[in-house]
Amino acid sequence: MRLIFQSVFYSVVISLVFGAPTSAAVDFGFASADAGHAGAFLEYANSARTLAMAGASTAVSDDASAVFSNPAGLSQVERKEFIASYSTLFENTKFSVINYAQPTAVTGTFGLGFINLQSGDFERRDTVGEKNGSFGISDSALILSHGLDMGNRFSIGSSFKVIRQQVDEFSGTGYGLDGAAMMKLNPLLSVGLTLRNVLAPHIKLRHESDRYPYDIRLGSRWQATRKLMIATDFNQTSGRSIKVRLGGEWVTTSLLVFRLGINETELTTGLGLKLKDWGIDYAFGYNDAAAGLQDLGSSHRLGLHMKFGKSISEQEANIRWQKKGREGLAQLRKRMNSSSSIRDSELEELLTTVRQVIRRQGYLKAEDLYTAQGYVSYFEGSYERSVQALGEALTLTPQDGVLAKHLEMARKQMTEERTREIVNYELRRLKEFYSKGDWKSALKSCEKILSFHPDHIEASMYLVDARKQINEPIEREMKIAVAKFNRGEYLDAIKSFQRVKELNPESKEANDYIAKSIAALERLAATMPDPVSESFVSSVYEIGRNIDQSRELYSKGLISYSQGNLQDAVRLWEKAVQYDTQNALARNAYNRAQIELRDKQ
Repeated sequence: MRLIFQSVFYSVVISLVFGAPTSAAVDFGFASADAGHAGAFLEYANSARTLAMAGASTAVSDDASAVFSNPAGLSQVERKEFIASYSTLFENTKFSVINYAQPTAVTGTFGLGFINLQSGDFERRDTVGEKNGSFGISDSALILSHGLDMGNRFSIGSSFKVIRQQVDEFSGTGYGLDGAAMMKLNPLLSVGLTLRNVLAPHIKLRHESDRYPYDIRLGSRWQATRKLMIATDFNQTSGRSIKVRLGGEWVTTSLLVFRLGINETELTTGLGLKLKDWGIDYAFGYNDAAAGLQDLGSSHRLGLHMKFGKSISEQEANIRWQKKGREGLAQLRKRMNSSSSIRDSELEELLTTVRQVIRRQGYLKAEDLYTAQGYVSYFEGSYERSVQALGEALTLTPQDGVLAKHLEMARKQMTEERTREIVNYELRRLKEFYSKGDWKSALKSCEKILSFHPDHIEASMYLVDARKQINEPIEREMKIAVAKFNRGEYLDAIKSFQRVKELNPESKEANDYIAKSIAALERLAATMPDPVSESFVSSVYEIGRNIDQSRELYSKGLISYSQGNLQDAVRLWEKAVQYDTQNALARNAYNRAQIELRDKQ
């Protein structure tokens, strides 16, 4: 194997230095005079990386280019990927490919590819052989692919393709289906299988029609060393002899990759440059055709690839932990229903799993998190913590009768003396918070007391009054803000709605009104004519009038103002006035904001 690669390497070096390599120097003996066939353009290397390895890609398909070479390989794609390549070939022919892969955490990876081969400037001749202008030929394909990991290192894939061919003014469209599989035999060796045209496209141009032949390709990928990967492909198309492709990839550093390849008609080489999430690939190929066919000469191809988005393995891990969390919670609930607190090995394993889910934030709903913490604490014998957690969960899901039963079970496990100690301690804290006007802390103390002693009259009364003390200023400020909004005092309304949010950060109503106020001010700015007064003397200088820029900065200032960022709002409004000193809304907002800043100082 080393001798083969050495011969390939030296042949490529000769080709680059002297520009005239011959396939005889590395002839595998498979060359034949097979003619071209329908759909041959789909067999061209679909990326610069694939071309650099002479098309040996069936078992190497581990990126978005798998859309064309082996859709089963899409299952290896961890993040969203985009790959594009372009090359100029013989006879004024252009070849371009675009690939995109979209992995999902549950349903596998979906791929989309577009390939186009276009040639032009062919002489058109009339019936008597006279020149009559020129015409072009194009072949293109749109491919929708899907790859799915089946487990046990085995994956499958399929592709649906729409083929369009055009010769001069005649065109035709066909549809086809491919199947594929890939298996990792061990950490170093993988094999791939692609069955093309299982459902064969049939394209008719005027009176002539072509049916794409059945094609089977078997490939292998061997990771010879940590840096060297060797790939082979055996390709059999109906009515043609077996074709062999051999390619290799040498990772020199984390940034640079060298590639070599050979098949019956081509010597290829190339390199890849990787920079974090994106890279550039280059490939060179020299075609010395088999007997009976025209030499196609050399070709160059440039490719771009990008990765973006979150790794699908992270999403899959999150989903797995969420699933474990649901299963663990259901099993703990059953244990609670059995009224048995005996800790056996199975329960220990279950508690360990649920603890891991909690640490990995596998419970997305607060009520599930509190319930899991409550159950774990119960079986650990920490009944006080269990009562607190289950009480929080029941507050969020008051209709859950089973949870209420389990909370009562946890309460009964606590001694009356310990319950009394907790209630008395929390009651002292409650009164201290109340005397300071810390209504939110008082409210939490009330809820904690009631989780241990649901019938505690004093805590219940304090709870009602604490809620009233919290809600009254919110309701009062909300009424004031809404009244300002209804009068069209939108800037003042925003300021009042900000105060509502300070009192209640989760107020959806205040957020909605702020958005409405900003929209109303923007509509007013768009319809308001420029003021005619020239008496305005601004403390800012004009930097060249740009009405659109001024309005955009004004809108950004409103958003900053609505978020309580007064300094940012002043800066943006000042800039807005600089771009248009006649922007009355920005000017007034700027002046008022300056007053607010002085008042704060």
